[in-house]
Amino acid sequence: MDHIKENVVYENWKLYCFVFVFSMAVHIVFMNFLSNLSNFDGFGIKITSDFVHTYEPIAKEIVQWLKNEGNWPHIPGYILSHLNYILLTSFIYLLFGVGDIFALINFQILITSVLFVLILHISINNYHSKAVAVIFTCLSISFYNSMMWVLWASPESFFRAMFICSFFVLLELYFNKKCITFFAGVLISFVLLLLIRADTIVLFLPIYMLCIMDIIRLFRVGGKASFIIVSLAGVMLAAIMWIFCDITIDMIKGLAEAFYSYFKEGDVLVSPPSSLITEIVIPFDSSQEGNSIYYIFRALKLFLSRVYYFLDIYPLWWTKGHKLYYALFMFPVYVFTVVGLIRSKQTKDRYFIMYFLVYLSSMILHGLTRVDSPLRNTLTSTTCLIMFSGYGFDYLYSKKRKHLALSSILLRKGKDGKDNTKGNIRVKSINSKSKTPEYERIKYKHYNSRL
Repeated sequence: MDHIKENVVYENWKLYCFVFVFSMAVHIVFMNFLSNLSNFDGFGIKITSDFVHTYEPIAKEIVQWLKNEGNWPHIPGYILSHLNYILLTSFIYLLFGVGDIFALINFQILITSVLFVLILHISINNYHSKAVAVIFTCLSISFYNSMMWVLWASPESFFRAMFICSFFVLLELYFNKKCITFFAGVLISFVLLLLIRADTIVLFLPIYMLCIMDIIRLFRVGGKASFIIVSLAGVMLAAIMWIFCDITIDMIKGLAEAFYSYFKEGDVLVSPPSSLITEIVIPFDSSQEGNSIYYIFRALKLFLSRVYYFLDIYPLWWTKGHKLYYALFMFPVYVFTVVGLIRSKQTKDRYFIMYFLVYLSSMILHGLTRVDSPLRNTLTSTTCLIMFSGYGFDYLYSKKRKHLALSSILLRKGKDGKDNTKGNIRVKSINSKSKTPEYERIKYKHYNSRL
């Protein structure tokens, strides 16, 4: 694959090791820091109510079943969207002892650190500057909202690691024209991720787009064999859903009821503070029951309100210090994201912009449902956004370096009217790394041919 080159890994293995150690150290230090706070237990770990009342009881029953000390637990349909996290908890409990939350959190720190090594690898292959790639990866690691969820007994960090790894592999398969493997990967990764979080259904929108474009391409070029195999994959997915018909119906029914509940109750935030309920909750006018025009405008108003709070960099319901920190961090991220979009347009890059589309998909998801007040469900998309903002910053940084290099050449020429830059290694190296838009168009020509 183009982004898994052996020489790239070999050249940057020291940077990969640095990021891995940095991630492990930051999370461990942060965990020890939290251990001094009264609302955390002795290890600085936060245990969610969902984990206590839902995930852990089922995980314990699975461990008993594996030890032949009990029966397989009954798992309701709505719990399926967290099944893989429950299985992970069961596996950890089986290895280290039932109730060992510390081992579970340590595993989450480990896979998170591996994830950031991959993020650095992706960034190095798409940024001009390795230094910018390292800086933005470290910023993403040390982002408070990111570290916090890694230390919670909650599936968010596990889902983020699995989603971004799967997303990276699927993009590589697609842009390298591995059509059959791509569709097989989409099927497998979709099912696996869906069993961690139901958000997968919407966050996979960029992948759906690639699937549709691939199917259209196959139909146009007359690749009948490939088209038949892809069709069979769709039939297999439908067959799997039919085999587990009752579970599928329960899941769809649960999602439909949740959507209707959010619409009818006018929820914008999940569990908003009591002081903000009147400002955030949009009441339903019972006199307009059955009025389709009212329903359309209400749905639009709810969607825009949720998107506003999703993008808000100064959340009203947080503490003053947290709000200020979040605003100072996210404002430049949004600014550099805009620059990244400009760069993608100028260079016709259709690869890295896919990570921005993940954030856009998350925005649509929260617009259709509700915004989690601690922004727990934005962990995956925010990580992708920080990657893309680094892409924008790298664009500005490379242009500045190019300008300085050209200024240096002009100054040297101005001394005696001759070009004295010949043999100057420093200027030459700067010019060679300051890639022009024409260079980027050549670089991404292979990817654009797939779109």
